[in-house]
Amino acid sequence: MKGFLPILLILLAWQSQSQPLLIATDPSTPPFESIANNIEVVGFDIDFLAALSTVGECFQYEIVQQSWDNVFAGVLTGTFDLAISSITINQDREKTSDFSVPYFISTHVILAKTGTDIKNAQDLLNKNVAVVTGTTGEAAVECIFGGDSPSIQHFEDLSQAVQALSDESVDA
Repeated sequence: MKGFLPILLILLAWQSQSQPLLIATDPSTPPFESIANNIEVVGFDIDFLAALSTVGECFQYEIVQQSWDNVFAGVLTGTFDLAISSITINQDREKTSDFSVPYFISTHVILAKTGTDIKNAQDLLNKNVAVVTGTTGEAAVECIFGGDSPSIQHFEDLSQAVQALSDESVDA
């Protein structure tokens, strides 16, 4: 995921600017980012950013809620200065974006209903699986099924994928 020193250097360099940094996030991955009271973006990444903003002479920033795909697109086009959004570093993303040293290491898990026979990735074969578009989870599932499999249902955010599981329109 993201890291401390390069982000800190970018933010400290920005402190002389009069405009706040525009930082994109997709608040659909608690505990890293989510919406509290239907208005405020909260979570681990947001707390981390707030702590960084107090280092040195401080800096101002504005969190901008975006869909997952727009987080990356907005940074690449210069609409946003940075992104902080449970971002996993991978080779494809490193081709177009600079990353800091990771400050959190995560792995993939399979979410399925209680009592299911799904215990590992091989158990997903012949099942309908929800993924969030543009994520490393999507890439992992596409490796198992093949990228154009009709067994994969793509969703814009995690809450939609979880709802599909709750509604039993997918198995995992």
